[in-house]
Amino acid sequence: MGKIINNIIYRGREYKVKLTEYPGKTTQIIFRADEFNIYINNKFAQNKVTNEMAQQLRFWMIDKAEELIKQRTAEYSVIIGVNYNNVRIKDTKTRWGSCSSKANLNFNFRIIMAPEEVMDYIIIHELCHLKHMNHGKGFWETVALYMPDYEKHKEWLKINGRLLYVI
Repeated sequence: MGKIINNIIYRGREYKVKLTEYPGKTTQIIFRADEFNIYINNKFAQNKVTNEMAQQLRFWMIDKAEELIKQRTAEYSVIIGVNYNNVRIKDTKTRWGSCSSKANLNFNFRIIMAPEEVMDYIIIHELCHLKHMNHGKGFWETVALYMPDYEKHKEWLKINGRLLYVI
């Protein structure tokens, strides 16, 4: 039987993390409606369990972020009318996203943990940089055109962003 060891935010909702030791060789994560079930080898040294669990959760989140962020970026780029070269999902410490002068977009995988509107704000923000490579008045007007309530999502990140760094 597993034990509840923590909570984690995914797509804006808090979920229980349940750890179960089992004889299998690989760590497995099964996401169900109300919890993350992590199955970890029962021969793992106890002092390594937390690191293994965090690493596997990080891999799982990166995989989900890769899929959803790329999909949403493609959708919003059509709406905004911009083209980009590459989308990369990264593990960054200080940025939610970035846009290069070569039209490459980078996103912090942790935005998959934020509410969907907040993730969409970050994607729209970076795509708008393809029209304005600055944070001037024209840039913010363009962001507001595609997300009129962007300020509340920006504020959510300011207040809650640290919660996305639990893994």
